[in-house]
Amino acid sequence: MLYQYFDLRINASRQFMAFAVLVGFIFAYVEFTAPVQANDNSKTTKTTAPNNKANDETEESAPATKSSSAGTQRDPFLVPSKIIRPPKVAKTVVKKPEPQPVAPPNIETRVTDYKKLVRDYLEGRGNEPSKTTPYLIDELAVTGIFRTEEGYGAFVVESATQKQQVFFVRTGWQAYDGQIKEILPTGVKFIKKTRLDNGSIRQTEEFRPLPVPTAK
Repeated sequence: MLYQYFDLRINASRQFMAFAVLVGFIFAYVEFTAPVQANDNSKTTKTTAPNNKANDETEESAPATKSSSAGTQRDPFLVPSKIIRPPKVAKTVVKKPEPQPVAPPNIETRVTDYKKLVRDYLEGRGNEPSKTTPYLIDELAVTGIFRTEEGYGAFVVESATQKQQVFFVRTGWQAYDGQIKEILPTGVKFIKKTRLDNGSIRQTEEFRPLPVPTAK
């Protein structure tokens, strides 16, 4: 019995020593691994610090972006059709007045001037004037066309006087405001010269056809 008692005491002491060794090993392991975890935590803190700073900057810039975009947004309560804008001032363009035709003198004055030209011709001071010189082109009516060895000619009647004289005209004859350019079988071409109030002369071409014969 005594042997058994000592044998149990030895086994118990052995178990206690084994337990003590195990506890010491655990404490040693904990002390060995604690600095490594501390180092890892410090590294993690250092690497995450810039990210936190970047996040702070992003959070700070976000309100600025929102505020800038909010400044360009249209007021939802503003109706464009009801906006009162100042009236546009129309630019006044001063146009130069167009030159106007100068009224010709009356037939009496023109006939007097024509007689003076005839007198100068008879006295050797100038060329013979055309018999149609005192009349306007609008006062000469083409009544017929004839042809000779010299070419075509025309019958014209003046309507400026009561006499209504008939003239046998040729190409080149003068009127008071122009001349006969060409005589054709169908009518007469005139070059009309209109005097304007600015001193210039406007030149146009007019064609006077033969009158259409009326059926009897």
